[in-house]
Amino acid sequence: MSEPIIKRRSVSATAAIVRRRMILGVLSAIVLINFKRLKSHPKFLAALVLLFNLRSLPFAHHIRFAYQVVLTRLFNRPKFVKLAPEQRLWAPCNLAYRVLPDDMDWNLHMNNASYNKHLDFARTDWAVSVLGDLVRKYTPMNAGVCCWFKKELSPFEKFVIESSLLSYEEKWFYVQHRFVTYSNKGKQPVVHCVAVSKLVLKETSGKTLPFPEAVKQLGIVDDTARRERGKEVMEMLMMSEEGLTAFV
Repeated sequence: MSEPIIKRRSVSATAAIVRRRMILGVLSAIVLINFKRLKSHPKFLAALVLLFNLRSLPFAHHIRFAYQVVLTRLFNRPKFVKLAPEQRLWAPCNLAYRVLPDDMDWNLHMNNASYNKHLDFARTDWAVSVLGDLVRKYTPMNAGVCCWFKKELSPFEKFVIESSLLSYEEKWFYVQHRFVTYSNKGKQPVVHCVAVSKLVLKETSGKTLPFPEAVKQLGIVDDTARRERGKEVMEMLMMSEEGLTAFV
């Protein structure tokens, strides 16, 4: 029974892409027809180009990164400090964004590279919120990301990245991210993408801080049952990594 549903969804997604391409074609034709008029307004054209590429401008990523750290320290971190010790390590962090023109590809939906771009800020938000002052001495280093795309994100669609700890071992810890949308209040969110980041805590000298030691330093009470639930997924990812790197 599932096969027809998958086919219907595939056809629906393809039809949406075709419609968006047709609209883009019409808009492009209008621009070309009125190009001489637009040429007489270079400031307007420049402003339009800047607006459509706002998050891809030089140093925009660095500015957004610094802004995210400040924002998290002011608002998200205080919320986590108030949580019970056994909840703090596993509580999710949420970041809301909207699909802008510089996030999109030729199919006029969010490009797969844009997911990873936004994950930089999601990891930062999680680390500053959960690990707090520990990140001043130890830097969370990203060792790899796995993404599974389930449903496209359309132009200007608002989405939320939910980040939470999946599990950890002596050296590595894994953070899960879900790209979701909320179409109606009270209903279950629609999952568009699931990603997992593999991280490690490093000193400036390169020395690794074992994650169980980080948990102790934070004074957080670990939830063993929760860690074991995510451990199975973590171990499968580690096995997949070992299998893939064996061919390199």
